[in-house]
Amino acid sequence: MGLRPQLEVFESDTPLEFKIIYLGDPLPLVTWKKNGVPLTNLVKSKPNCSILNLDSIKADDAGEYSCIVENSEGSNLSHFV
Repeated sequence: MGLRPQLEVFESDTPLEFKIIYLGDPLPLVTWKKNGVPLTNLVKSKPNCSILNLDSIKADDAGEYSCIVENSEGSNLSHFV
């Protein structure tokens, strides 16, 4: 039996960040998704770090967020519900 993290957030004007820190050679490609649809305009990248930033939280922000980090050596998938 595994554990599945759950996050409950109410509408707020406070920003919310999801951060992934990664290492890999070759340098991995990071893809953020909401309900399986790629997100690009909400993502900031730094060396070895990718951040999904929601400036404020509204009801339509609800969903399953995921982050895939992958390179030719493999991949890792994280879910944020």
